[in-house]
Amino acid sequence: MVRTEQTLKDPAGLHARLAVSLAECAKRFESALTIRFKGIEARADDVLQLMQIDANEEDVLLLSAEGPDEQAALEALSGTLASSC
Repeated sequence: MVRTEQTLKDPAGLHARLAVSLAECAKRFESALTIRFKGIEARADDVLQLMQIDANEEDVLLLSAEGPDEQAALEALSGTLASSC
């Protein structure tokens, strides 16, 4: 398992369009990807779970990946999150 923390830079927070982008990214990998914030953990491939996180700009999210392509998956998810703003 690999993990990283990332600050959400999108002024709109974790909104629906970003949740869809993250889910599409996560579905490209075999590894299980999760995003955690304030005790809520969401599967990164599930838009509805991501929307429940309700994170805002400058909130710190914990991203994790576990599986055969975990490093590449985590980097892609992190890149998707960073390029959203």
